[in-house]
Amino acid sequence: MTSSIKSFTEIRCRINAVWSLLVLLATSANAQVIEYEPDGSVFLNGARAEIVDGVVKPIRMREYELDEQAPASTAKPQKKIEIAGKAPRPRKASGGWSQERIVKEIHAAAERHDVPTELFMALVWQESRYRADALSPKGAIGFAQLMPGTAKDLGVNPKNPAENLDGGARYLAAQYREFGDWKLALAAYNAGPHRVVQYGGIPPFTETRDYVRIILSKVSKEL
Repeated sequence: MTSSIKSFTEIRCRINAVWSLLVLLATSANAQVIEYEPDGSVFLNGARAEIVDGVVKPIRMREYELDEQAPASTAKPQKKIEIAGKAPRPRKASGGWSQERIVKEIHAAAERHDVPTELFMALVWQESRYRADALSPKGAIGFAQLMPGTAKDLGVNPKNPAENLDGGARYLAAQYREFGDWKLALAAYNAGPHRVVQYGGIPPFTETRDYVRIILSKVSKEL
């Protein structure tokens, strides 16, 4: 009898221990981890976020409507538009530049910093749809969507189209030198190099994984 009671007590203790562990895991899973970066970026549970009416909310992947009349500051997110092959060429002048000059300046910036021109074209398309006045909800500016802090570190004026492109190409090149892989360089451009280091590769964020995949889908050769 004593042995049975002892066995029952041991089983009950084990059940209680397992239940406590499950409660602890559930509590941890529901925790909201908010991180603030020096450049003003906000991350919620490892993903980019924004503060709306005092509440931290995740930001969906930047995608701008192709309505050429809408200013970038009011551009509304829409479902992803994936176009296989090369990035489309500019359909309209922007920032006082003709379509031809936009392409020329993107190529020039890429070549100055040894970035594949196709890759940089695709990045600028993904970031801003070739709009010099594009402004993201987080404050990223221009063709290459430079954050003010990043632009300051690079010593460029993000509102100047030529400097914006040069800074974007230089920043992407720096990420490639750091990680030695264009996929990781793109991931660092989108999520930040510290995230690539933190996860030892492309971060597990849907935004970043989609960003890398979509850009590379527009590059015709293996990098």
